[in-house]
Amino acid sequence: MPPVDRAFSRRAGFQAYLIGAFSLAYAVVFLGFVRRDPGDLNAAAVAAALLAGGGLSATIAVVATAGRVLGDARWWLTAVGVGYGLLSAVHGVTDAIANVQGLPVAEISPTDPRGLATFGSTSWSCSSRTSPRRRASSWSRAVSRR
Repeated sequence: MPPVDRAFSRRAGFQAYLIGAFSLAYAVVFLGFVRRDPGDLNAAAVAAALLAGGGLSATIAVVATAGRVLGDARWWLTAVGVGYGLLSAVHGVTDAIANVQGLPVAEISPTDPRGLATFGSTSWSCSSRTSPRRRASSWSRAVSRR
């Protein structure tokens, strides 16, 4: 088994809590303020910044999670997870900048590049972790032992 850096694990655990906090705050701001008044660019910028914060926090949390996985799956998990986190952060930052500057932003959909980066890669990452063929693999056994 690979050695575990306890300080990094604690930091990553804190980042995982931050992901949850950013996600809940994003839901409150987006559904409570942005959907109610689409012209409120400040609320839209805050929602986008929360999305970026969650993406950046995900990069640290997924690296720590991948560090506990044995075999080649750790590298795949790291690449996909960090890629997802950074793409989500870029999505949030570009939206926040556009909202602060008053630039028009197209509606998010799962097929545009920003929506795919955030929502599509999240779905792909989560489904690969929970697929039936992976449940019996050494990947899931290694994670469940810790």
